[in-house]
Formats: sequence, C-alpha cells, structure tokens
Amino acid sequence: MEDFLARASTTSAVLSTLDGKINSIAADAAADKLSQHEHERILQVNLKEVYEKQKEKSFGGTMASRRFQVGDRENMHMMDVDEPDNKGKNRK
Repeated sequence: MEDFLARASTTSAVLSTLDGKINSIAADAAADKLSQHEHERILQVNLKEVYEKQKEKSFGGTMASRRFQVGDRENMHMMDVDEPDNKGKNRK
C-alpha cells in the first residue's frame, strides 16, 4: 500500500510539473503571436509611409521633368547644331 501511495504522489508531482510547463509554453506562444501581430502592424505602417513618400517623390519628379522638357522645346530654336564630322576612325 505504501508503494501505491508513493507512486501516486510521484505521478501527481510529475503531472503537476508537466501541466505547469504546458501552461508556460502556451503563454509563451500567445505572447509570441501577439508580438508577431504587432510587428506586422508596424511593418505595414512603415511600408505605407515609404509608398506614400515614393508616390510624392515620383509625382514631384515627373512634374519637374515635364516643365524642363517644355522649356527645352521653347528654347530649341535658339540652339546651334553642329554638323557631324564625317571623318571617323577606320574610314578612308
């Protein structure tokens, strides 16, 4: 009978220890999941900021280059164009 009580006590202690470890692992998994969701949220915010800045930069750059091209076309008649020199290497 004493062996039976000793085994029951040992089994109870082992099960209690395992239960505590299972609860600890479950809590860690929940914390990791919450951390991952927070990381994903921050990543999406950062990606949105970068996208908006790229969009603004692209829009501003496009407008500036269009103004430059229009100005070039207006001033093109004032530019002198040199005739190409037909004396290139390897030509006789």
